[in-house]
Amino acid sequence: MKHLFTLFLLITSTLSLAQTDSRSVVSQYLTDNGTLSYYSDVVDKMYEFIQQEFSGQDIPSDVWAEVRNGKEEAMTLIESRLVQAYQSHFSEEELKTMTDFYVSETGMKIVRGKDLNPEEKSARDNFYASATGQKIKAATDSLNSVLAELTQAWSSEIYASAVGGLNSKGYTKN
Repeated sequence: MKHLFTLFLLITSTLSLAQTDSRSVVSQYLTDNGTLSYYSDVVDKMYEFIQQEFSGQDIPSDVWAEVRNGKEEAMTLIESRLVQAYQSHFSEEELKTMTDFYVSETGMKIVRGKDLNPEEKSARDNFYASATGQKIKAATDSLNSVLAELTQAWSSEIYASAVGGLNSKGYTKN
């Protein structure tokens, strides 16, 4: 019985480590391709929008700071949801290949919207012609649909949380 329990713990911890490794690969990919930076900007713009909606109120800066403290939780939440979405569309090996591409000079230029020289265009084209690139193309519609849904739900939750927090303190929109 002791050996069975030990074996169970070993298998459980191994599976947990594999899941953690896979999550970290996806998180790294989301960082490298600019996705998490995009969502960070979305949160900042949402807080600016909410601040405009409440501009007629005399809300102290410490209350706004408290509202903005929700950003870390919001980013953790969206990252977790994005990881799940990407894991359901791509294997860990495909995600590693994607990460390797986006940390390359060509990949970083693509993320930054910079012009590519002919050699970099060739590297980009070769990547998208690869098995992983073809998988990306094949999964684009499905992944975009999932991302649109989870982004909508996530942004609605953040908005409701921020506005609800302000309402609970007695502040209302203009």
